[in-house]
This record gives sequence, C-alpha cells and structure tokens, in this order.
Amino acid sequence: MKTGGTSKRPQLETTDACHYLSEEHENRFKNFISHWTIWGERILQLDDFPHSELYNLIDICGWSKIADTPHKVYSQLVHEFYANFNQDIDIQGTEHYGQTWDFEHSKLTDSLLILNVFVSHNIDPTRHRTTINDARARLLYHLAHRRKMDLENYIYTLISMLGSQTDKRHTAIFPALISGICEAAGVQISPAEPVMKTKGPINRFALENARRHTARPVGAVPVAQDQPPEQQPAVPQPAAPQPAAPPADMTAMLRQILEGQAEHTRLIVATRTEMRVMQQELAILRARMDSFRHAQMNQESRQRNTDIEQRRIRTDCDEVKRHLDRCAGQLDDIHDKICRPAPTPSQDPSPIDPTTLFLPAPSNQNSGSI
Repeated sequence: MKTGGTSKRPQLETTDACHYLSEEHENRFKNFISHWTIWGERILQLDDFPHSELYNLIDICGWSKIADTPHKVYSQLVHEFYANFNQDIDIQGTEHYGQTWDFEHSKLTDSLLILNVFVSHNIDPTRHRTTINDARARLLYHLAHRRKMDLENYIYTLISMLGSQTDKRHTAIFPALISGICEAAGVQISPAEPVMKTKGPINRFALENARRHTARPVGAVPVAQDQPPEQQPAVPQPAAPQPAAPPADMTAMLRQILEGQAEHTRLIVATRTEMRVMQQELAILRARMDSFRHAQMNQESRQRNTDIEQRRIRTDCDEVKRHLDRCAGQLDDIHDKICRPAPTPSQDPSPIDPTTLFLPAPSNQNSGSI
C-alpha cells in the first residue's frame, strides 16, 4: 500500500507481500509496527457542555468533522499504512521540547480539561494526559485563545514523525482518519476485515473520569486555571514544529477532507439555535394548549351544570302545568254546576181532585151533643 496515491491493496490474504512496498517494509511491519497499540479518535458531545467555550472554538477553527463521529477503524490497514510510510523527515528530539511536568486536573476549568481530553485524542494524540510538555502547553494556550492553526499540516507532521519510528514501543495515532483516507483513495477493504472497537464519546462522564486523575508527584508544578488574556502569564507564542514540507498530494487530501468545516459548523450552530427557539415556542404552545384545555373543561363543567338546572326547571314547569290543568278542570266542573238551568214543568200535569181542596164534612154523631 502506498501513501502517495491510489493503493492496489487486494482483499485480506494470508500472504502479505502484496500489501507492502518492499520486503523491507514488510519486515518493518512484522518486527515493529504490528506490535503498536492504536490510540483512536473520539466523538465530542458538545451538547453535554452547553456553556463551554468549545462551541466557539469548534466554530472558529472549523473542526466539526474531527469532533463528529469518527470513521470506522481497520487496525490491520492502519498498521500497513505506517509500515509503508516512506517519508524521510528530520525528527526533532525530545530535547527540543524542554521541561515536562505533571499537572493536576482539579486545577483546570471544565473548558480546559475537556479541551485537553479532546486534543489528546483528535489533534495531538497521547495517552499521558496528565503530563504536559512545553509544546502541549503552547498548543493548549494557542487553542484556549481561539487562534487558528494549520491543522492539516500539523496532523501530517505528527503522522510523518511517527511513520519513521523503528521500535515496538509506540502507538499508532489517527486510525480513523487514516482508514477514511485509504477508503476515499480507493483502497480495497475486505468485508471480513475486523473493525476495531473505539472508545466512548467525550461527554460529561469523561469529564468526571478525568477529574478523578488528580494525583501528581510531590513538587510537581500545577497548571493554573484559564484566565483572561491580559492576566495570563507570559508564554511564548505557539509555534508548530517545522519539518520538511510534506508532499502536496497528502496535504491536499487532508485539506480536502477538512475543507468547508467552518461553514458546516456554523450551520450546525444555527440549526441548534433554531431547535432551541422551536423548543421554547413549542413549550409556550403546550402551555397555551393546557390553559385552553383547562378553560374548555371549566366551560364544559359549567355547561353540564346549566343543563342540569335547565332540566330541573323544565321538570318544575311540567309539574306546575299539570297542576294548573287539574285546577282548570275543576273550575270547569264548578262552572258547569253553577250555570246549569232549572228543570221546566210538564205539559200534561195529572188532574187535581177538587174534594181534596176542602175540609171533610162533620159527622152526625157528634151533632147531637152540641
């Protein structure tokens, strides 16, 4: 597999001769690079740090892609990449980096602590996050003040420096970026090639975990919390290492992968802002809906009470009407009895006996006694 152009890497086979530029590169893989561990990139969950300065830093630097979900990591492919890396560069020794010291995470603000964790995985990978040298201090100071950097050249410099190492005690860095570049360059990857399991996201749990690593040797110099620019101690301006100029094709490929990040990040921030506004408007609408439903329930309750009262009134009216009807019937009966005419005498009365009109005649027996 070549690093400067399209690779003709076939599917994974038992014979590795087709995967390397020469027998020397294959021996380099077997003797050294195959023993390297892999230190992968991690996604940064900015939603867990809503008030952090990382939002502005990611936006200004255009780093939304390197903060987003990393590419799948093919460990075999990453080792082959470093084995075939044939760029000869002038490597700076550790004496150029100056003093190193341990720092205490508890002395850092949340923004600087998460920035250091993010840098340790996605920008300047290192397993020793609690040890800081002059170069790392310059880099953190550089980023904390939101100053842009040539990230493509910086990453390529780190890859070049690592690609020239010839011992077992090293760690392969940027595996997701390398896997993505190889796949974009047309490298054939077997479906059976295993995918390396990466670490979890950088979120609030990662912040708590980093806070637990606070032990430092006696006499170690802690790093002060971040201060405004006018209060910062005098620190030399950060300067990236100045290796030999990288090949144009690799730099162009890195720039092509990372181009347009600022606009993309601005769109993400704008979308998140719109989502927050929409969520607030939705909360207001929900409150209005709840108020409307409450008023509607009260109105329905009043309507039910009104219906009950109306039914009671109708019942009372019906009862009064029936009572009035009974009274009217009784009055009609009384009126009929009062106004009924007297019966008239018959046209043919029975004859009257005239003898009944007079007293009877006196008896003869009684006349002699007079």
